[in-house]
Amino acid sequence: MLKSCVQCGYSLKGLPGNHACPECGLRFDERSQVWRKGPGIVVFVGMLGYLGSIGALIQMPRAFGGFSNVIKAVVVLGVVVYVTSFLWLAWFCWRRFRQDDFVATLPDGVYSRIARFRPTLTPWSDISRVTAAPGHAAIVLKDKSVRNILGVFRGREEVVRFVAAVEARIRETSGDRSKEAT
Repeated sequence: MLKSCVQCGYSLKGLPGNHACPECGLRFDERSQVWRKGPGIVVFVGMLGYLGSIGALIQMPRAFGGFSNVIKAVVVLGVVVYVTSFLWLAWFCWRRFRQDDFVATLPDGVYSRIARFRPTLTPWSDISRVTAAPGHAAIVLKDKSVRNILGVFRGREEVVRFVAAVEARIRETSGDRSKEAT
């Protein structure tokens, strides 16, 4: 069960298994899943390094004792500028990764935003199959065009899980269509 709507971010907590988002109307069910790649370890290590260097800057007057008040004022000003730039960097990273690329399997199809393009919904009836490759998946449409799903999976396990979810939905919708035809 998803915690928030992938389209508008509305909290889905407390809603029944099969529902539409009260804010934007995007449909979800208990099997809906979303994959999104968050910030990498490099961002976190960089933030920790940034914070560690602030600590070193604050300790500098103590380590070298005997600084004049002018030097201490410059160090305090440096700490203020440093902390302000850290807060700006943290805000920038949060905004960048909050609205990053994603792919979701929903009752109506595969909903995705790749490379910051506008989100698109590919209905299950348009999908003929899905394939996995190292680090990404590809959706093959019935008109033989291919939609690559890149940059959202954190590893091979997530690609395999996505492919299995899409294949299950394709089987389910093709079974529903064959029942309707009879």
